[in-house]
Amino acid sequence: VQLPPTFLFHLLSLYRLVDRKLIIIGDCHNSVFRRPWTLLPLQHSYLSRYADALLSHNHFVQEEALALGFDPAKSIILETRPAEPIVTVASTLPRFNLKHPWVLVPASYDEDEPVEMLLEAAAKLPDIVFVLTGDTNRANGLHDLSGATSNVIFTGFLKGDEFRSLYVDADIIIGLTLYEGVQLSTANEAVGFGKAMVLSNTELLKELFPKGAIYVDPNVDSLISGIQVAFENREELEQQSRQLRIDRIERWERQAQVLRDIVKFPDPK
Repeated sequence: VQLPPTFLFHLLSLYRLVDRKLIIIGDCHNSVFRRPWTLLPLQHSYLSRYADALLSHNHFVQEEALALGFDPAKSIILETRPAEPIVTVASTLPRFNLKHPWVLVPASYDEDEPVEMLLEAAAKLPDIVFVLTGDTNRANGLHDLSGATSNVIFTGFLKGDEFRSLYVDADIIIGLTLYEGVQLSTANEAVGFGKAMVLSNTELLKELFPKGAIYVDPNVDSLISGIQVAFENREELEQQSRQLRIDRIERWERQAQVLRDIVKFPDPK
């Protein structure tokens, strides 16, 4: 079960009173160990006591879990596997009339995303089209999108393959966060498609994505320079990204085997 919402785990724990063979694995995302979810009564005791395994996507999350008293024997790092580069729908390019060069910026408009900085950089790079996905309504009260120039396209929320089709033709993928410990799904998607990346210069992102990326500091000049360097070295970065996909899948398989060794899954037969 993906957590949060953590109350789902409480319900499963009660259901196991009926089905004693039920195996419960908690897929813990960063916010499990932050407010408001940490305020839920008995959350940590339930997770520690009743989970057969607690998955963390990186060591930052695992360290938070252990600091709260979670059982080390049940705490397993299982990084997000790179996306499968499979798209079964027609390209979205004609819909948005995109012309190269263009960069893809998958956005959720959360508070950790430096959206205004990105828009300022776009204004100073008028020959590059910036494509921002995601529901812009989520930016209300958090980000000011009024400074977007004509080379910025807001696609709105795109589903599944329609969203992934943008990765096929994008020149560069940009993933930015102001917070340490945030693992960007954007980067996993980019590696799956073997794309060159521009990522925030955080310890975790450099650790998880040591190849195929240019890392930038949270200021406009660094972002502009990073984008320009990524374009200049695009072919090499794409080759590194494809190799990183192989490396990360192999690492994921090793981590998955640890999970199999701890949790005795029933024979599918």
